[in-house]
Amino acid sequence: MLEQEHHLKGASAVVEKDLAAGKLAEETDADELIILTSVEKVKIHMGTDREEQLEEISVGGSKRLYGRRTLWSI
Repeated sequence: MLEQEHHLKGASAVVEKDLAAGKLAEETDADELIILTSVEKVKIHMGTDREEQLEEISVGGSKRLYGRRTLWSI
């Protein structure tokens, strides 16, 4: 919210929803976190000659790739 001439006005913002959901699950000691999306596949190494669509990925594999910032949704 932004104050403009003694009135409040909404402000545009980008919210990292997956990160926020993860933090919420962590803080509430959730047993599981399920994120539903309309994205069919995830690509790794997007825009390179090594670009690949993933059929499946483990939690460990996604953590390794996310740390290198090589995951992209399509």
